Amino acid sequence: MAIITTEPESSDKPPAYAATGGVTHGFPSGYFIIRHLSTNRVLDVGGSATSDGTELFLWPEKEGTLVEGLRDKDANNQVFFIDHTGSLCSLVSGHAVDVQDGTPVLRHRRPYTAPFPNKYSHPLPIFSYDARTNIIRANFATDPAYPDASSPAEAESSANAWRGKDYVLTSVPLKAQPSIINSASNFFLSAASQLQLLPSREGAQFEVDEDDVLDADRGDDEDVNDDNSAERWRHAKIVPLPLGWNEKTSIRGGGKRDRERRRWLVVPLVKAKWTGPSKP
Repeated sequence: MAIITTEPESSDKPPAYAATGGVTHGFPSGYFIIRHLSTNRVLDVGGSATSDGTELFLWPEKEGTLVEGLRDKDANNQVFFIDHTGSLCSLVSGHAVDVQDGTPVLRHRRPYTAPFPNKYSHPLPIFSYDARTNIIRANFATDPAYPDASSPAEAESSANAWRGKDYVLTSVPLKAQPSIINSASNFFLSAASQLQLLPSREGAQFEVDEDDVLDADRGDDEDVNDDNSAERWRHAKIVPLPLGWNEKTSIRGGGKRDRERRRWLVVPLVKAKWTGPSKP
């Protein structure tokens, strides 16, 4: 009986990095998917689009197998690779991934335009993956805000500020829209709260008891689900964070839910290997 086993992609993967001097920055050297750990969605190029500026977002995984020869090619828009220059690229088009106003997008290679760099013409970011922390970072060679070079004040104010940031890939939560009944209930509760805020005839002011917590003050570690929408998609963003935010003692990286949204699992595709009888 023939047996099929799997092994990491070898013969059909992108060009050898040793021959070009490139590195994979923590990603596998072949094709892979990028899975968001807390939602189990994967990074996706919507509609298998190839247009410049196409947004990458999160979508449920289309294909259940990681064996490349058994996968539906329609799922290639959820597959990525690192090319010989070190850029993160989409398999469905071969185009690299850029960051535009904080959003990961497909980017066609563009000609040099002055003054360089600018929003249109600039070095592509280098994405890196830390398998120990499950964090994906975008590393920029220049200020990703691309300040107006004709405005010295603007350029000077952001000249070094961007260097003190850690640019991290995260998912954006999507809260379910309230039903009509819930909306009406919230309206009356809000109206009642506003009445309580009005001064009484004695001039006493509304006070919050020690056991009461306002929604605006509730930490994200508490029992508040702000990602409960039934929509299948979620936006992905590159967010600038203070350096050292992920240290255990740091309080600058947000709460538990914020940190979980920044965790990813990069899963390599594998190639089927025939181990049956030798062919004549």
